[in-house]
Amino acid sequence: VLGVFGFLWTERAEIDPKFCVAVFDLQKVLTSPQSEVSSFYYKRKFASYNFTIYDIGQKQGYCFMWTETDANRGSNEISTCLLKFIKIMKESGSEEFSFFSDNCAGQNRNRYIYAMWEHAAFTLKVNIKHTFLEKGHTQNEGDSMHATIECSKKHKTIYIPAQWFTLVRCAKIHGKSYIVFELSHEDFLDFKPLVENSQLNWKTSTDNNIIKWNKV
Repeated sequence: VLGVFGFLWTERAEIDPKFCVAVFDLQKVLTSPQSEVSSFYYKRKFASYNFTIYDIGQKQGYCFMWTETDANRGSNEISTCLLKFIKIMKESGSEEFSFFSDNCAGQNRNRYIYAMWEHAAFTLKVNIKHTFLEKGHTQNEGDSMHATIECSKKHKTIYIPAQWFTLVRCAKIHGKSYIVFELSHEDFLDFKPLVENSQLNWKTSTDNNIIKWNKV
């Protein structure tokens, strides 16, 4: 934490209720059925998704979970979860946010995420900063959430997605339990019209060079 995020940011996040430092990432796909029984390996798998956000200052993990029948795992889904998190933290008093993530272009590093940040900042009256960690140096507190869940699933049999939700809620033995939000199809928002219907130019810069959003 000290090397990547800086001591002052994390220290401030612990004592300042208006300042939130968080890391986010999508966990690898959770499949059903899941078991150590060999015959399960050949069964057709049903995918469940878990998008995790870890509030470093409050040491609280948030999990936004849904299944493949509800939505995919693209920029709209990630944007929806982040916006819900900002609204939750806004209600508890947070006014300034500093987010950290990896460089996945399809999920984190694209103009739709930026449009959501702009929408959230304007409508909720908050300040938002999004930092992308260097490639090869993206290990963070969110990975510990994934590791805890992976460890919890050992020697357990999962038949249906609802069991994943319960397992994640009970995965952490010490400290604060993860807060789980079960999302359905109706919960997800479409942020692409903010970009496509906007009068702003998202494709070329003022000197007519093509903007490569995955390099911003």
